[in-house]
Amino acid sequence: PILQVFVRWVFRLISPVEFFVMVTAYYLFKSKTDSEMRIEKCKKYCYKLLKSYIVWSVIYAPIWLPSCLKNTEGIDFKSIIENIVFGFYHLWYLPATVLSLFVIGILLLKNKTWLAWTLALSSQIVYVLLSAYSNIFGLDDVVNAMPNKSIYFIRIPIYIIFAYYVVLISEKKDRIKIDKKIISVLIIVLFLYICELSLGELFITGQDLSNNITKPFKVLIVFWVILNCDVRLPKKFAIFLGNASKWIYFLHIWVISILKKLNLFNNEWLFMIFAVAFSLIITIFEMGFNRIYKKNSF
Repeated sequence: PILQVFVRWVFRLISPVEFFVMVTAYYLFKSKTDSEMRIEKCKKYCYKLLKSYIVWSVIYAPIWLPSCLKNTEGIDFKSIIENIVFGFYHLWYLPATVLSLFVIGILLLKNKTWLAWTLALSSQIVYVLLSAYSNIFGLDDVVNAMPNKSIYFIRIPIYIIFAYYVVLISEKKDRIKIDKKIISVLIIVLFLYICELSLGELFITGQDLSNNITKPFKVLIVFWVILNCDVRLPKKFAIFLGNASKWIYFLHIWVISILKKLNLFNNEWLFMIFAVAFSLIITIFEMGFNRIYKKNSF
C-alpha cells in the first residue's frame, strides 16, 4: 500500500496531460509574428487536431461501438453520442484541447485577457467542485448526470492561460533567476500539494483525483523548471521522442484492447510494455519512410 501511494503521488506530481497542454500552448504562442499570424497558427493547429480526432475516432469505433449496439436494453444511443462528441477513453484530450485553444487561446491573442481569465478560473472552480470533491459538497448527482468525460473538458483552460503568460515572461527574460522569493513559492506550493494529497488519501478514498486545487500551480512549476533547464537533446533524438509520444498516445489503448481479446496473459504492466514497444516500432518505420520519401522527392 505504501508503494502504491508513493507511485500515485509521483504520477500526480508529473500530471502528464496538463503538462502536454502547456507544452502545446507554449509553442503555439511563442512566435515572433503579430497576433493575427498567431491566431491563424492556432486555428490551423486546431484543425489539425480535429482531423486527427476524426481519424482515430473511426479507428477506435470497432472497440466501443459493438457493445453499444448489442446492449440488452437496445441500442445505447447515449453512449454512442458521448463517445463521438467527447471522445472514447483517452481521445477526449483532442477535442478538449481544440475547444480550449480555440476559445481561450484566441481570446488571449485578441487581448481579451479578462474574459479568458474569467472563463478559465470559472471552469477550474467548477472542475474542482465536480471532480474529487463532489462527494464532500454533495454534488455526486450532478456529476452522474453529466455526459461521460465531459468534466475533463473544463480542466484544460487554466493551463492555456499559464502557457500564455510563460511566453510573455520568456519574451522579456531568457531565464527567471532562482532567488529567495522563488524558493519560498516552491516550498509553499509543495507543502500545499502534500497537504491536499494527504487529505485526499484520508477523506476521498476511491477517487482518482485529489490534488485539483494545487495541480495547476504544480504543473506550472514543473513546466517552468524544465523550460529553464539548459539541456539540449540531439535533433534526431528529439524528433524521435516527439513521434514516439504521439504513437504511444494514439495506439496504447488499441494495442491493449487487442491483447486482452487474445487473452495471452493478464498483466497490466505487460500490456503497457507491449503497447510502448509496438509504438516505438511504428515510430522507427515512420521516420525511416519519411527519410526515404525525402531522398526520392529531390
